[in-house]
Amino acid sequence: MGRGWFLTMSRTWHEIRRCRSSDEAETLRAALIDYGIEAIVPDAHVMGVQPTCSRGGGARLLVFQEHVERAGAVLRSLIDGDKKHPDTTDADDRDR
Repeated sequence: MGRGWFLTMSRTWHEIRRCRSSDEAETLRAALIDYGIEAIVPDAHVMGVQPTCSRGGGARLLVFQEHVERAGAVLRSLIDGDKKHPDTTDADDRDR
Protein backbone atom coordinates (compact mmCIF):
# COMPACT_ATOMS: atom_id res chain seq x y z
CA MET A 1 0.00 0.00 0.00
CA GLY A 2 1.15 3.53 -0.73
CA ARG A 3 1.97 6.31 1.68
CA GLY A 4 -1.41 7.99 1.11
CA TRP A 5 -3.16 5.03 2.69
CA PHE A 6 -1.19 5.47 5.92
CA LEU A 7 -1.93 9.18 6.09
CA THR A 8 -5.64 8.54 5.62
CA MET A 9 -5.75 5.71 8.14
CA SER A 10 -4.00 7.78 10.82
CA ARG A 11 -6.84 10.34 10.80
CA THR A 12 -10.24 9.79 12.40
CA TRP A 13 -13.44 9.62 10.34
CA HIS A 14 -16.63 10.88 11.97
CA GLU A 15 -20.23 10.18 10.96
CA ILE A 16 -21.79 13.53 10.08
CA ARG A 17 -25.14 12.22 8.77
CA ARG A 18 -27.07 9.03 8.14
CA CYS A 19 -28.97 9.21 4.85
CA ARG A 20 -32.02 7.25 3.72
CA SER A 21 -30.37 6.18 0.48
CA SER A 22 -26.93 5.86 -1.01
CA ASP A 23 -27.99 8.35 -3.71
CA GLU A 24 -28.73 10.98 -1.06
CA ALA A 25 -25.43 10.27 0.70
CA GLU A 26 -23.45 10.44 -2.55
CA THR A 27 -25.12 13.73 -3.50
CA LEU A 28 -24.20 15.27 -0.14
CA ARG A 29 -20.68 13.80 -0.38
CA ALA A 30 -20.22 15.46 -3.77
CA ALA A 31 -21.39 18.78 -2.33
CA LEU A 32 -18.91 18.52 0.55
CA ILE A 33 -16.12 17.74 -1.89
CA ASP A 34 -17.10 20.86 -3.88
CA TYR A 35 -16.47 22.82 -0.66
CA GLY A 36 -13.07 21.17 -0.26
CA ILE A 37 -14.14 18.74 2.48
CA GLU A 38 -13.07 15.13 1.98
CA ALA A 39 -16.00 12.79 2.59
CA ILE A 40 -16.82 9.11 2.07
CA VAL A 41 -19.91 6.91 1.99
CA PRO A 42 -18.56 3.53 3.15
CA ASP A 43 -21.93 1.76 2.89
CA ALA A 44 -22.81 2.85 -0.66
CA HIS A 45 -21.87 -0.46 -2.30
CA VAL A 46 -23.90 -2.47 0.23
CA MET A 47 -26.98 -0.26 -0.08
CA GLY A 48 -26.80 -0.46 -3.87
CA VAL A 49 -26.91 -4.26 -3.82
CA GLN A 50 -29.09 -4.91 -0.78
CA PRO A 51 -30.58 -1.80 0.91
CA THR A 52 -31.84 -3.78 3.89
CA CYS A 53 -28.28 -4.84 4.79
CA SER A 54 -27.04 -1.34 5.60
CA ARG A 55 -25.61 -0.77 9.04
CA GLY A 56 -28.14 0.92 11.27
CA GLY A 57 -30.71 1.78 8.65
CA GLY A 58 -29.02 4.12 6.23
CA ALA A 59 -25.95 5.17 4.33
CA ARG A 60 -23.36 6.82 6.57
CA LEU A 61 -21.69 10.03 5.41
CA LEU A 62 -18.26 10.43 7.02
CA VAL A 63 -15.79 13.32 7.17
CA PHE A 64 -12.49 13.70 8.98
CA GLN A 65 -12.87 14.81 12.59
CA GLU A 66 -11.23 18.18 11.94
CA HIS A 67 -13.88 19.02 9.30
CA VAL A 68 -17.00 18.09 11.32
CA GLU A 69 -18.00 21.65 12.20
CA ARG A 70 -17.50 23.07 8.70
CA ALA A 71 -19.20 20.06 7.07
CA GLY A 72 -22.17 20.50 9.40
CA ALA A 73 -22.47 24.14 8.36
CA VAL A 74 -22.34 23.19 4.67
CA LEU A 75 -24.99 20.47 5.09
CA ARG A 76 -27.28 22.76 7.09
CA SER A 77 -27.05 25.43 4.39
CA LEU A 78 -27.81 22.89 1.66
CA ILE A 79 -30.63 21.11 3.46
CA ASP A 80 -32.27 24.27 4.85
CA GLY A 81 -32.09 25.89 1.43
CA ASP A 82 -29.83 28.74 2.52
CA LYS A 83 -28.19 30.05 -0.64
CA LYS A 84 -25.39 31.87 1.20
CA HIS A 85 -22.02 30.12 1.19
CA PRO A 86 -21.46 28.82 4.74
CA ASP A 87 -17.90 30.18 4.86
CA THR A 88 -18.92 33.79 4.25
CA THR A 89 -20.80 36.39 6.26
CA ASP A 90 -22.70 39.43 5.09
CA ALA A 91 -21.74 42.86 6.35
CA ASP A 92 -25.05 42.95 8.23
CA ASP A 93 -24.14 39.70 10.04
CA ARG A 94 -20.79 41.11 11.19
CA ASP A 95 -22.48 44.21 12.71
CA ARG A 96 -24.62 42.10 15.04
